[in-house]
Amino acid sequence: MRLLVLAPHPDDELLGCAGLIMNTLAQGGMVKVVVVTEGGLGGNPQQRLQELQAGLQVLQAPAAECWAAADGALPLDSVMQQRYQALVTAYRPTDIALPAPGESHPDHRRLTRGALAALTGRWGGTLWFYETTSPLPHPNHIEPVLLERKLQALACHVSQQAQYDYQAHTRGLATLRGAAIAAGHGEAYVRYPWDGSAQNFFENRPLVSVVVRADDAALLSVALHSINEQSYEQIEVLVVWHGPAAAQPQNFPATLQVRLLQGPGPRAANLNAGMAAAQGKYLAFLDQDDVWLPDHLALLLTELEADPKLDVVYGDYRIVTCNYQQGGQVQVLQVGPAVGKDWRAGRLLAGNHIPVNSYLCRIRWAQQLGFDETLEAYEDWDFLARAELQGGTFRRIPELVCEYRQYPHPGEAADLHTQHQRKGYTPWGQVVLRKLLQRITPTGLNDVFNLVLALELE
Repeated sequence: MRLLVLAPHPDDELLGCAGLIMNTLAQGGMVKVVVVTEGGLGGNPQQRLQELQAGLQVLQAPAAECWAAADGALPLDSVMQQRYQALVTAYRPTDIALPAPGESHPDHRRLTRGALAALTGRWGGTLWFYETTSPLPHPNHIEPVLLERKLQALACHVSQQAQYDYQAHTRGLATLRGAAIAAGHGEAYVRYPWDGSAQNFFENRPLVSVVVRADDAALLSVALHSINEQSYEQIEVLVVWHGPAAAQPQNFPATLQVRLLQGPGPRAANLNAGMAAAQGKYLAFLDQDDVWLPDHLALLLTELEADPKLDVVYGDYRIVTCNYQQGGQVQVLQVGPAVGKDWRAGRLLAGNHIPVNSYLCRIRWAQQLGFDETLEAYEDWDFLARAELQGGTFRRIPELVCEYRQYPHPGEAADLHTQHQRKGYTPWGQVVLRKLLQRITPTGLNDVFNLVLALELE
């Protein structure tokens, strides 16, 4: 057995895997420990790394390799994925231990997401998902552990003793796990034989695919920052780039999983290209000149997950007037009030009140519907109106989730109609209406009549 232990911080390798490390070495196997961050948020990095090596010496394990990534911002970028790939190619492990997907610390989840993404299609073997401070709900393997030796190793982490009661936590959890195998003490794992195929190991936290159309690096940076600040982080971002110059992936947030696609160019075609490459269960859109508020995905996802009959959940937005300054700086000039309308049958046939950056939908539903690539504007309205005509189900969450940003030219009225006229969008509204008239059913027409009547009575 050639065991590779991947740990986010100094001490995680002991909290999760001390027993596995000791048992592997006792059985003549090989062990390599790699700690990805320097642990700086928990104390002096140099001291923490010294404590790390001292703890492993107690286990009579080889010294750890330390990558010194920033604590609290463990990267998901291509550079880190290449490091995982190079490590596995060089060491050739038969088994890899890494944090369980349900761990509460974001760095723990990022390590596991990043490593599995990097190794998909490149490595196969046994995965050992371990627990640290978030007990596994359904472990399938308990590894016996010499508890006193594990505690002795953890005692080397002096800097952490003032923050965490290692002794009580470790003893309690080890006693609980040991009871399951009628042994003194144990460590819990989810052990999984992996063939390297693409899988969602975070099945209790569904993956959300976010499609971002972009041709301006400065605006894209602002949009990606708002995605990176989401309270729900099980996200993949697909940047569909259609700018004149090549995009620079090194400028993307390192803690965000981003795939860069070359866009066909037209608006609807770019959206379709992003959808076709998406791997998530749910789909959201964000154009480069708009931003999300931090709970955008968390609020919409909760509602969509709770009701399998829903196709689309949307939230409220506010119109924010901005000035795009020389050098790529965005200056906010005016922030409007929250805007939102409940969904009513027929309302989408008269105009779009659900901006493309304000909703979350089921990906298979969206892929089947698709955006009409013959349209040069209002493809988002056409998409949702066709969805309604085909029986799509919508629900509004009356919470502010995003900003629809507008960038009027100097001297131009700060309203969307004026800007759409300048951009040449307005005639395409008539094209969409003609399309809808050809598709509308008697039921759809009745919905419009009822909506007009209801509005008159209000």
